[in-house]
Amino acid sequence: MHNGQRGLLDPAAMGGPSLEVFKFGMYVFVPVAAMWYFSRPEFSEVEVKKTPFYPTPESLGPRPPANAEEIEEAFRRLRARRAAARDGPAAPPS
Repeated sequence: MHNGQRGLLDPAAMGGPSLEVFKFGMYVFVPVAAMWYFSRPEFSEVEVKKTPFYPTPESLGPRPPANAEEIEEAFRRLRARRAAARDGPAAPPS
């Protein structure tokens, strides 16, 4: 090297073993600390359970029929709507 400057890949210019030990410690500590923090029951109760379900079930509109009676009622409404559309609009009373 010239003028007493060290190169980028010169081992004496790098951080040395203590920096490598520190980096290794951070690589091990950060995931373990994150796993500990986010897996606590308190975090689940405070942060996860208080978050409302979006969208709410009420805002999703009509729900599909759930049992045989509701299915039959839906078919009756559908048949009535098709019959009304097939027959056309009723004549206005005179």
